[in-house]
Amino acid sequence: MADDIISIAPIGGVNEHAPGHGDIARYGNAPHHHAPPRQDSADISIATGQQAQSLFYCSALDQIRAQLGLNSPMPARHQPADALASRSQQLMHGIAALFDGYRQNRADQSLPAALAAFIDGAQAGLQAGFRETCDVLRQLKVLHPQIVNELEHTRSQTAALLRDFRP
Repeated sequence: MADDIISIAPIGGVNEHAPGHGDIARYGNAPHHHAPPRQDSADISIATGQQAQSLFYCSALDQIRAQLGLNSPMPARHQPADALASRSQQLMHGIAALFDGYRQNRADQSLPAALAAFIDGAQAGLQAGFRETCDVLRQLKVLHPQIVNELEHTRSQTAALLRDFRP
């Protein structure tokens, strides 16, 4: 049976002279070469719903791109002229930016057929992005009911805007 080796490196800074840099422990059938165990942790927090919404924005657009088979880069986050634009309107602007690339790849389809396929794929990607965002936040132990409600509201409002989307 082959020797299994698992390497564990503590979370540390990028400064090679900082304490803890290079401390590696090997477990399995290999010799142990490490400093005494240390308590390391990552400080991960979602302080506001805005950070959760930003994660949802990125996850949704990434999932939509995957659903539609787009290799184009992620569209830049839209900063609307109207400061009161809703999160769903901002997300819808990003989705709309993906339609141009989608349409270029399907020049042989009629506009109504391409639009219907785009909306179906975008709806599926939006739902997948919502699930992915909730999964990440759950793993980080920061998925609170208020955040779920805010994300669900954004998802449902964006889905409604998407149903009415016309390029």
